[in-house]
Amino acid sequence: GPHYGDEINRVEVGFNSGWASVQGIWKPNLDEKGKLSMNPKDLVDFDGKRTYSAPELTWIPPVAPTALKFFSSDKLGSQYKNDLFVADANTGSVYHFDLNENRTGLELHGLLEDEIANNFEETRNSIFAKGFGRITDLDIGPDGLMYVLSSEDDVAVLYKISNADIE
Repeated sequence: GPHYGDEINRVEVGFNSGWASVQGIWKPNLDEKGKLSMNPKDLVDFDGKRTYSAPELTWIPPVAPTALKFFSSDKLGSQYKNDLFVADANTGSVYHFDLNENRTGLELHGLLEDEIANNFEETRNSIFAKGFGRITDLDIGPDGLMYVLSSEDDVAVLYKISNADIE
């Protein structure tokens, strides 16, 4: 963000996401995308231990990701256990992503195979649940269920996701 380039990154020791030298995969040009920047050179290098890796997924329309969680429960179905869930503040959605076999990246299909969500329609199939207002946090409760904390009209609201909420 703020106008484009929200991203999901794989974070490792020494990771530097490049902000503000790179947003998503583009060099910032004021509020517009600049040139592609797949391996930015002008980053803090942490005494030579800097590690940069391109985002696993980049949104062109900003969604303002606020929370990422690995769902360690099977309470919503075994097909979601140990998968990645991402909440956003702009659309009030919770996204579901499968991980690749060795759990080092996202397993993206269809229009997201290029790792870029060019518009909201491209992430439609990744939406797990929606309609939560401005999501500020996502967590797994002691009961093994997923909880969404949202701010609506300056009031905090806590939602429990049930099977009925799943898209």
